[in-house]
Amino acid sequence: ILFDPSGAPASGRVSNFLLEKPRVVGQGESERSFHIFYQVLGRYCETGALPPQGYHYLNQTTCYAVKGIDDAADFEDVLEALTTVGYDKAAVNDIILTVIGILWLGNIDFTPDGGIAATEGVQVAVKEAAEFFGITREALVQGLTERTFVAGAAPGVQSKMTRDLCLYTRDALAKATYAKLFQSLIDQLNKTLAAQGGAATDAKTIGILDIYGFEIFERNSFEQFCINYVNEKLQQLFIELTLRKEQAEYVAEGIEWEAVDYFNNKIVCDMIEVRRGGNAGLFALIDDASAQQHNTDVQLLATMCSTFHDHAHFRKGIKGRSRTDFTVLHYAGEVSYTITGFLDKNRDTLYPSLTTMMSQSTRPLIVDLFPPPKSRRKKPDTAGTQFKKQVKRLMDRLATDRKSTRLNSSHLAHL
Repeated sequence: ILFDPSGAPASGRVSNFLLEKPRVVGQGESERSFHIFYQVLGRYCETGALPPQGYHYLNQTTCYAVKGIDDAADFEDVLEALTTVGYDKAAVNDIILTVIGILWLGNIDFTPDGGIAATEGVQVAVKEAAEFFGITREALVQGLTERTFVAGAAPGVQSKMTRDLCLYTRDALAKATYAKLFQSLIDQLNKTLAAQGGAATDAKTIGILDIYGFEIFERNSFEQFCINYVNEKLQQLFIELTLRKEQAEYVAEGIEWEAVDYFNNKIVCDMIEVRRGGNAGLFALIDDASAQQHNTDVQLLATMCSTFHDHAHFRKGIKGRSRTDFTVLHYAGEVSYTITGFLDKNRDTLYPSLTTMMSQSTRPLIVDLFPPPKSRRKKPDTAGTQFKKQVKRLMDRLATDRKSTRLNSSHLAHL
């Protein structure tokens, strides 16, 4: 939040850190997906859209409405907000079509050998998804069922994918489309804020970090592993920049101060992320296993247990739980993670051929979201790698902002 010289809030800037993309394609028990899906479906049935129960991405749970949430009224607020930040009627319609297209994409299913299923519902879904995305049916079918392999200077070779790979590709496209749309809204918001004076270099600012809390559920998967890793990094930053350096400054300046004891969780962060020489962190082991399609989650777990069998903050399984669990002793407590699904979720990448397909859309918004890939030969980053890059940008930003800030003891007590 940026303030003018008199101290009045004048503008602001939003930085997107972590969107829960997996919620697009599946939700936990008794949970909904993102609210916008239900808002749009309640308003745009005349477009041929089905009720929420008719979409695979929404009907995996039985939760379609939430007590205290009025989707129709909230959607009116969304429309007003879109207008406020500078979208015209055509652009708003483009956003809505994209949201519905994502839902139709989830209704596409495949045969065991990787072809498009012949059922009427699937054929309708292919037709509708292609139309909402502004691409041809043929291009969508090829993009979802074939993968382009590039070697040397030779042109790309199309290879049919298995049903499982087709499903992964479909879901990756759905999540990428939603995430890119979400980021585009933030970009538009920031343009509007900057036009109102938000770009002033001499403005005084207050930064607010809104992030997931530490997550410990009955079943914890790849998403919780990533979220809890972020919390480990934030704790490490807090220790380094506040507890350690601040306390050293207080001592050096002779300020009366009662030292705060703390556990330095660098050992946990290193176990998760560091890759130096022959020592691979957990993220690196996950990436290595993800690079080979024949690898399984169980094989990944075996490698993790072999690598960290003597680490003080790692152990296999937990009493009374599945053998497919592993436990990390985080700074905030022990969390047991179920390895099932780790590789599939980490392989959630968008192949360049899909980006090329979407970049050829007849709809301006889709083209903006999917600029042509710079290189067809560059291997796409895994979800874990993309996530770590986001975390690094966040930590760098926080560390930079911290240099111009001085916390006092009351701040420390609050933190």
